Amino acid sequence: MLKSRNVAWVVSVGISLVSGWGCSTVLDPNTTDPNQFDPSAFYVNIQVDAELQEGEGYLTGLKRMTDELESRGINATIYVSADFASAHAAEVHGLYGKGFEIALHGYSTGEQLATMTYDDQKDVLCRALAAVKGCAACGVGQPVVGFRPQYFSQNADTCKILDELEFEYNSGYKVGVQDADGFTPQADPVPADGRSFNVLAITTTSHEEELIYLCDISCAMAHQFTPEQFGELLSAAVQECRQNGRPLVALFHGWYTGDSDTYDYWTKFTAFLDELEALENISFVTSRQLVDLYEGDD
Repeated sequence: MLKSRNVAWVVSVGISLVSGWGCSTVLDPNTTDPNQFDPSAFYVNIQVDAELQEGEGYLTGLKRMTDELESRGINATIYVSADFASAHAAEVHGLYGKGFEIALHGYSTGEQLATMTYDDQKDVLCRALAAVKGCAACGVGQPVVGFRPQYFSQNADTCKILDELEFEYNSGYKVGVQDADGFTPQADPVPADGRSFNVLAITTTSHEEELIYLCDISCAMAHQFTPEQFGELLSAAVQECRQNGRPLVALFHGWYTGDSDTYDYWTKFTAFLDELEALENISFVTSRQLVDLYEGDD
């Protein structure tokens, strides 16, 4: 499922799955030769979150989004909450079988890890990881080595627990935006200071003197962007990342962008994919693949 045009694109998709999705394996998204790093390539990572929502729109929206990515041969990473995985275990495994990477997005929508004690966080994350990894012996298991916290809520205890659980990367950061511990991540994936995992930050771009991270629901709800403004932001980020030789990491939600019957970002999402596919020297990779590629560039 990896499309290579000499530009690497990382697509992370958090999705709501529905029964009946196929399981044909195209590419193992959990293996990458770090020696493949191409300094002239443009790497892109799209992340789509899979979480339980009311109604059926979150399921149909997720399927629409993953079907679109699959039809284009775009590899992606699915950030799945434990609640979603528990309700749709076979569907999560089906996405993995299609070549999507599966990553952890906490236990339930809206949880705030940073407000919890170390023990409570570890309990939540251990149970969440077990749910999203599934049951290998039952034929519905998959490796999970990546993480992004709900609402970017995390602290030093979270990072310690990620180390203990042997996560390989944490995407709970925004490029150029300082976190609560004073860390300001950059565009390139790098090892976290004093930790065994790598930092993979979501791309940001400047809008009216404010750094806006590439996330559909943040743009729609926090900034009230029209579809046209959202499309302009995505295009601006593409140009900036290409000019600066940096990877692009964007975050979408199946229940929002994928639900074109309720919301109006879908055409801008597909136009974004069209714009990327028209570029030369582009390749789409999972979050784990992007991290591995940059490790090989050290």
